[in-house]
Amino acid sequence: MRLTSKRHTPAKLIALDALRGTAALAITWYHSRSDLWIGFKAIHEDPSSYSAFNRAISYLSLPVSQAGSMVIVFFILSGFCIHLPQTNKHRDFNLKSYAIRRLVRIYPSYAIIVLVCLFMALSLFRPVAGSSEELSIYGASFAMMQNWLYQGKQIALNGSLWTIPIEVEAYIIYPILLLMWRRFGSSSALLLSLVAMLISTILFVNGFSNIKFSFLPYMTVWLAGAWIAEGYAHNRLPKWKGVYLLFMLPATLLLVSAGLIGLDSFWLIYGWGFVAFFTLLWVVGTSQERFNAKNTFIKQLASLGSISYSIYLIHVPVFKVLALIWVKNIGHKPISFIIPTVATLLTIPIAHAFYHFVEKPSHELAKQLGKV
Repeated sequence: MRLTSKRHTPAKLIALDALRGTAALAITWYHSRSDLWIGFKAIHEDPSSYSAFNRAISYLSLPVSQAGSMVIVFFILSGFCIHLPQTNKHRDFNLKSYAIRRLVRIYPSYAIIVLVCLFMALSLFRPVAGSSEELSIYGASFAMMQNWLYQGKQIALNGSLWTIPIEVEAYIIYPILLLMWRRFGSSSALLLSLVAMLISTILFVNGFSNIKFSFLPYMTVWLAGAWIAEGYAHNRLPKWKGVYLLFMLPATLLLVSAGLIGLDSFWLIYGWGFVAFFTLLWVVGTSQERFNAKNTFIKQLASLGSISYSIYLIHVPVFKVLALIWVKNIGHKPISFIIPTVATLLTIPIAHAFYHFVEKPSHELAKQLGKV
């Protein structure tokens, strides 16, 4: 979702897109390792079979192996961008327009990629699509119900799609949160999110692990983005202080370490939410001079941010096809960590094409249909 409010300058828009682009690139790099690399463990269990160079660069994969947690950035940005236009309490909330815009903006691109994956499964990966359960999961995914059915399994050719139904759940719940926010203050919405956190924790501890694929544990993070939007719109955000880094950096190192030793991702949601909160606070706060449209690096990251949804939708099936071609011709997965890194960059032009031919037309249609 991109920020379009006229009250905000292009620099701020670029800052958000740059953050979104960074998260998209990190998540793509994270997923590239699964199909396009033999893996850190394989290399270091038998180091004599691999070159010193490949052993050395394999250590770069350790922080990348935790980059999947950058999905939290998308949730907190979603809360910010969805709530920002509603920060004016005197502005009427048009539920019909809101629902149409959200649905048409997100669903057509999602549905098309599910159909593309189904075509790929039937034509290129027939063993993958051979079971009736797998075909049923495609049906559940098309209806955005896969997180609640079949033990939360995702389609084999695009396991990253689990976040999109969660985003839709956020869209559904937001009107209720907004009503509470406007009538009883932000503390009421926060209280509801804390209740959701407690419920999801109890369910997870008692064996219902699929709860981490619902909006409940992410609600507090999402509302943190909305809280920043509220403060930003009314010039009430706390001033950024360098001391915040004293909390962010150790927290990041601790979270990466916890992920590396295998702590379940459910327990990392709130830690990464903490880091994402301060990151967004920095991005929309007093550091805007750092995000200059003339800065080539920031401009490129912002460009990635503008197509981040397309990147997210297409990158896993692209890796599946590249891996199929590689193994067919070489006989085994790539040994060098350079290969998944290059593959990560190869997804960018493909995502650009998908954006222009699929996602962008959906955005335009959402604007037209949302004028009610």
